[in-house]
Parts: sequence; C-alpha cells; structure tokens
Amino acid sequence: MPSEIFQLFFDTIPDFCAILDETGKVVHANFQGIGRNLAEPALQTVPFCQTFCSGTACPGQDCLFQEVLLHHRAAIREIAHPLFGHLELQAFPLTKNNSMPVRVALRVRDLTAVKQAEQRLQKLAHHDTLTGLPNRALLMDRLEQAISKARRFKRGLAILFLDLDRFKKINDSLGHEVGDMILCQVAQRLQGVLRETDTVSRLSGDEFVIICEELKKFDDAGHLAEKLLAIFRDPFQAIGHTMHLSSSIGVAQSFIGGEDGNELLRQADIAMYEAKRRGGNQFQIYCRSMKHQVDQAFFLEELLRRGLDRNEFFLEFQPQIDLRTQRLIGLESLVRWGESTTCVPPGMFIQRAEESGLIVPLGEWILKEACEQGVRWHQQGGPNLQIAVNISARQFAQADFADRVIHILQSSGLDPINLELEITESAIMENVDRAIATMHRLKQLGIQFALDDFGIGYSSLKYLRNLPLSKLKIDRSFVRELPFNTGDVKLVTSILALAGSFGLKTVAEGIETEKQLSFLTRLKCQIGQGYLFSRPVSPAAIPGLLQKFAGAA
Repeated sequence: MPSEIFQLFFDTIPDFCAILDETGKVVHANFQGIGRNLAEPALQTVPFCQTFCSGTACPGQDCLFQEVLLHHRAAIREIAHPLFGHLELQAFPLTKNNSMPVRVALRVRDLTAVKQAEQRLQKLAHHDTLTGLPNRALLMDRLEQAISKARRFKRGLAILFLDLDRFKKINDSLGHEVGDMILCQVAQRLQGVLRETDTVSRLSGDEFVIICEELKKFDDAGHLAEKLLAIFRDPFQAIGHTMHLSSSIGVAQSFIGGEDGNELLRQADIAMYEAKRRGGNQFQIYCRSMKHQVDQAFFLEELLRRGLDRNEFFLEFQPQIDLRTQRLIGLESLVRWGESTTCVPPGMFIQRAEESGLIVPLGEWILKEACEQGVRWHQQGGPNLQIAVNISARQFAQADFADRVIHILQSSGLDPINLELEITESAIMENVDRAIATMHRLKQLGIQFALDDFGIGYSSLKYLRNLPLSKLKIDRSFVRELPFNTGDVKLVTSILALAGSFGLKTVAEGIETEKQLSFLTRLKCQIGQGYLFSRPVSPAAIPGLLQKFAGAA
C-alpha cells in the first residue's frame, strides 16, 4: 500500500487516477472525477480496456494500455464514451530499475463540459444568436462550397437577398422586443418553405440571405422568390400586436458557378434595392443595368461628400406673396449645387442625399445658412421676413434635432418667430408621438411649422388636429391644371376648407398663370408662391423683390 503522504497527494488530484497491473486491472484508484461513478470491486476484476471501451477489449496495438506496455512510453487518447462523455486518457509506464513496466499509471480527464463549451462557442461564431440561423461567416463558407459544387457538376445556383419593408417603424414604435419576435417568426417561415439543400441565414438586422442550389431552369429562382413573398400574406403576432409585413427580394443567379461569393451577394443586394425603389413587396432579378445605376449613385454620393467638404452648395430664395395685399411676406430657401450657370438639378442630388444619409449634414448647413442670411438682410435695413426651410424626414428623425435647431438660432441670432420649418407628412408619421413632442418644444420658442406637399402623403386627420401647425402647403401638382381640371378643383377646394376649419393658413405652390391666381384668390387661399411672382433668386436680388412687392394695402 502506498504511504499516507502518497495517498494524500493521490486523493487531491481532481481527475480519476489509477494504477493498473500488467493485466490492465485497477490495483489502486482515487475515485475522483468520473471515478465517483465506478464501482471499486468491478475495476479490480475487469480489465481497464473493457471499462473505458464500451465493454469490449481494445484491438491490439490501438489500445492505450497495450501501447504503454509494448513501447515503454506515455500515451494519450481522446474518446467519446457512451456513458461517461468525452474523456481524455493519459497512461504512463511505471518501471523499476529501467526494466519492463511493472505497472501503468492512468489519468482520466472528463472533457465533456469543455467540449460542450467549445461547441457552444463554435455555434455562436457561426450562428445568429437571435434566430439560430447561420450568420455571415457560415453563409460565406457555404456559398463558396455551393459555387464549387456548381462548377464541378455544371449546375446553377441563386442568391436571394431578402429585406423587410419598413421594419424600422416596428422597432421605433413598438420596441425591439416586438421586433426581435417578428424576426424569429420570419426565420421560421423562411425555413418552412425552403428545401433541405437550401441555406437561409440572417445577415444583419432585418436582412436574410438564401442560397438555392441545384437550379435546373432560369425560372426556378423566381418561383422560389414568389414563395418567399407569399409567407408574408398572413399577419404576424407579437405581444398583443398584429402586424402585416412585406419584403423586397433581390435575386442573383449563377450557372456553372461563374462568379465568386462576394460578387453574387453584391448583385443580389443591388437587385433588392431595385425592388425597394419600385415600391417593395416584390422581387427583382439582377441585370447589368442595375449595376450601372448603382455605380452612378455611389459616384454621385462621393461628389456630394466632396461638395459638402468644399462648400460647393449655395441657397436661392423664392418669395411667398400675400395674395390679398400682394406683399412679400416670406422666403423659401432652396439649395443649389455647383456654379450658378451649371447647377446640378436638385432632383438629381436630393434623393441620393436622402438615401445616403448625407441629407442630415446638408440639411443642417441649409438651416444654418438660411438663418444667417435672414439676419444679414435685417442688418442691412430690410424687414424681418419669415424664412422657410425644408426639413427632410431623416433630419427630423434625429434624436437631437430640436437641440440643433436651437443652437443654430442662438449662434446666428435669428429671432425664432422668423423661422418656419417645412416638414412632410411622411416625416411626422415615422414616429408621431416623438414628432409632436419635438414640434411643441420648438413651437414654444416661436418657430412656425408648415406641412409641406399636403395631400400627396398620409393626410391623416387624426394626427393633423394634434400638430402645432400654422400652414398647409398645397402641392404644385394640384395647382398645375387649375382651374380646368375638375378633380384638382375639388381637391384644392377641400384642402382650403379643411385648413380653414383647423385655423391654418394655406400656401399654394407652383402658381404660374393669372387664371390660377384668380381662382385661388377667389377661394381665399392666403399665400402664393410660383414663377408668376418670381423664380428662385440669389440673396442679392431680394431687396429688388421687396420693392416690387411692396403691396397696395
């Protein structure tokens, strides 16, 4: 028997340790670790191999015990035991006077928890934690495998890039918990319509990517896209909320694996944005013309960034005329880009600025420049004109929008009562409660609000009555055919009556003829704006317009 000190040391080792005789039977053990589940009498009568190798003897040279006896050297093995889990077996020869081994020392480490942790880490590294779907890393690995198979077997494959339409509104209005539940339901529905050979992954946010292998016909990917669109026909339920969603899907196809994974994914992404541009709730298959459009858009975005850095933008102002007194009472600030003789049309760059997010710094520059220009006119002896500034939806949605407006007013010195912010219905409907709170905060300072392009957006009377507005702007598209288009006549008449019932003034945009002016004046539209009075002009031309429209009151 070992000494008491040896026994004490032996028993402190947390793993199962044992001394085996030349037949493989245990002659001494500490019964720690997995040893707690072993019966001592059985170990002393049953060879070690039968205990740790599923009850059967190890085959000759592959046996850990036999290797130590035959080669007089330490050996190590990892095994997956049906009862004890994942084990690491270490065996060492015990010799006397450098002769043949007389005993074998055995150490058995239980690696089950370690292996399980490794598997969890492996899953976390390759799977989305929310939905359990493969993430980008695993997606790209499977995509490269799919492309290799397509090349080898001369088969087609497709990438479908799916993005939920207006999903941000759910997160903003109902919270991320509801949004996460919706994403999990989308993942389940996607898995329900795909084949076992297909891969669906969550790329990020509300973006999902599907790899469809073994395409036989060009139409196969389109048929799958139609199935994916159909899963959104039934409403989604989350924490008492019922929501109807749709998605935009971009499809990129490859026959015999002609493109690499990154290029296919980029093509599907481009096609998805084309589907969104066309209104969403549809799929688009990638074609080369889409890439040309995207390249142009990114080129324009880079020019916009450079233009902001180099101060290439300037403002022009279009007068707003009191239709009763013919007096100039306000100016709408309009951004221009480039030289005055070679301007880039606003229709070309405003939309790209919106899509890229550059509208936020550009909009802040416009607001600052307009306020400073208003102060300069007043310092030169001009009247305190009301300066109207268009505010984009993305700019208005910034959490610190009100703080930025206040800072610009303080730094420029413009009286808040001389500032009017023109916002669209879509900007308000992004988050109605936050919009109302922001507007009320600024309204208390004296800032006025006008609802721009009224009639072409949501036109929700429920919210209109709660908004601190001072004006409704009638879109030029409704003024263009007055007074001859009966539909426009009825619509404009209704808008003017509605504004009157809410105590709001009305501004008609795009007045170009005397007949339009006469009709609007007869219906008591208060303010007009358009080429009949003046095109947008530089700040230097405003004093002349003030004299022209001094009024006859």
